[in-house]
Amino acid sequence: MINNRLELLTIYDLIKDTPFNFYIKAYQRGYRWTKKQVTDLLEDIYEFSNKRKPSEFYCLQPFVVKRFENSWEVIDGQQRLTTILLILKYINDRSLEEYRYKVYKIRFETREESEDYLDKISVEQSSKNVDFYHIYEAFTTIKTWFHERPNIIRDFESNLLNSTKIIWYEINENVDSINIFTRLNIGKIPLTNSELIKALFLFKDRIPGNDQIKQLRQIEIASEWDRIETTLRDEEFWGFLTNNSKEYENRIEFIFDLISEKTNQDDDFTFRFYHNKFEVEGDIEESWKIVQKEWGNIKNFFLTFQEWYHNRELFHLIGYLITVGMSIRIIKKESVNKSKSDFNKYLKEKIKLLANYQVTELNYSETNEKKQIKNILLLFNIISIINNRDSSYKFQFGKYKSENWDIEHIHAVKSEMPEREDHRKDWLNEMLLYTEDNQIRNKISSWLNTDKNIRTIDFSEIYDDCIKKYSENGIVEDINDISNLTLLDAGTNRGLKNSIYPIKRMRIIDKDQNGIFIPPCTKNVFLKYYNYNVSQMTFWGKQDRESYKQTIINTLIEYLPQQNS
Repeated sequence: MINNRLELLTIYDLIKDTPFNFYIKAYQRGYRWTKKQVTDLLEDIYEFSNKRKPSEFYCLQPFVVKRFENSWEVIDGQQRLTTILLILKYINDRSLEEYRYKVYKIRFETREESEDYLDKISVEQSSKNVDFYHIYEAFTTIKTWFHERPNIIRDFESNLLNSTKIIWYEINENVDSINIFTRLNIGKIPLTNSELIKALFLFKDRIPGNDQIKQLRQIEIASEWDRIETTLRDEEFWGFLTNNSKEYENRIEFIFDLISEKTNQDDDFTFRFYHNKFEVEGDIEESWKIVQKEWGNIKNFFLTFQEWYHNRELFHLIGYLITVGMSIRIIKKESVNKSKSDFNKYLKEKIKLLANYQVTELNYSETNEKKQIKNILLLFNIISIINNRDSSYKFQFGKYKSENWDIEHIHAVKSEMPEREDHRKDWLNEMLLYTEDNQIRNKISSWLNTDKNIRTIDFSEIYDDCIKKYSENGIVEDINDISNLTLLDAGTNRGLKNSIYPIKRMRIIDKDQNGIFIPPCTKNVFLKYYNYNVSQMTFWGKQDRESYKQTIINTLIEYLPQQNS
């Protein structure tokens, strides 16, 4: 598609001098826009005109066209094109003849009468066929919308003609139209910002030299583009850079959004950013310099991300900051003109600001402290990995985010016993596999085998018995400080909420043996790695908690404020 042409045209460009002629081939359906779609377009143009700055414009989605005889075959955009024509017709109907516009024509291969009906819309003919019906309904919607706003038509007209632009995407005459139409309409190759921007970079008229040189330079950019996209498709690389808040059809668009500093929901913002970069006066050599500069900036962003990814310490510090919500755009800006040591220092200072808590005073029962606890536990994992300098292990940020790891009690607490019937059954069935206590086993069997409407044993009674059985000295305490908290994934948590310690331990070991991602400090908790004096593996006792809590503080001492005793 390197010979395709892409540019922005105003609506006035379509009708000035000699208006365009458009042709709709038989493979396309007729006009089908609803009242809502027509109204949305009118509202969007109107709202934009009220808040736009002098240099801004409203941008319609791409019109995909191809040369056909003395007109343009419309491959994608028929509905928008027809609606704009209907708005222009309404404006003309209100104007004196000498002030009317020569509007473009739309011809149809198999619906020849539709061209005449677009010119002379009438209620009498509106029921003749479904195309006429939708055209009439749309035109009526436009008239009603303007009648309700009698004083805006001239301002609207000016903004429609001069400040509303279409993305004109002209494909090569040798390309099969039906194939393109089909692929567009089944969503296989939507014209995303990245596709449109690619066309800007590969546009022949911006590349100096003969055809062979132009093609070589196009191939060079296209090949580098593909290498960047392939790397961004690596889920661990992508998981390191992003928080999975937005998925891109082409992930290179993520870099475009960062460079353009896109912050709003305007789908075409990034495309217009690059289009404006290239729309400067000058010869082809000047245009090529702009292409090289902008492409160099894109590669610089990508290579910086690659460098971070392959530097073990930067990978973990930056990955942590992104995961807890810091903008990668800000991190990238701060990395410019800083030495590696200064940049490393900057990252650590940022983490210190985010970890400014008295760790021993954080409490899970306080809703506003749960996020702080989660971030501290994640940081504990990250710094533990960094400190193990002989290991090549890297934290799997992508899996951590996608598998929804969250805070969980290590030793079960009464306040979080399972509430749903199916979760309670899972919990009790798991206990049956573990416990050898006959009294508990009998209660569990009775509960599981009795209809819930006639049970004589309450679930909370069995739950309490189990917790006491596998608690230190049979004493049940609801311990909500960080000494009894770790990260556990939603899958393990969901069905077996607050299982006893040995069952959670078996689950974690089983997952680890099957190659499933487990944060290293979570695994260490259930291996009792932090307590050198292990006398039992059936509960998480006071000595376990104290050793664990002290290890967290010692590991994070560089990042935490001075801790209270």
